[in-house]
Amino acid sequence: SLVVFGGRDLVSRADPFESGSLITLFGGTEVDLSAARLSGRGASIGTVTVFGGTEITVPHDWKVELRVTPILGGVSDVTVYDAPRGQDERTLVIDGVAIFGALEVKNPNIGGGDEAPLAASAGGTS
Repeated sequence: SLVVFGGRDLVSRADPFESGSLITLFGGTEVDLSAARLSGRGASIGTVTVFGGTEITVPHDWKVELRVTPILGGVSDVTVYDAPRGQDERTLVIDGVAIFGALEVKNPNIGGGDEAPLAASAGGTS
């Protein structure tokens, strides 16, 4: 996905989800992967966020590994990993950079739904 001076909401129900790339420049991108199924080998997402915001929502049974470098920006992982017993550990690796922008990874329904969408707060349209 490429977003420049705008906003985009994406929903994936991929089975299996294996990879993706997100470039957000002066806008906002919200990606909902809560209905996707992670590949048995795990998956990866490459991100570049510059003067904007990127928000990725993942299921509770996905382990997240962030390899994103913030440069005068912010990166946060507020997920809670809660896989059922006996399930193989599956990891989503997120690589990239956040320059004067923000990347947040979260689970569905964090904060009770009263938080402002990141894309809207970053000046994008939802």
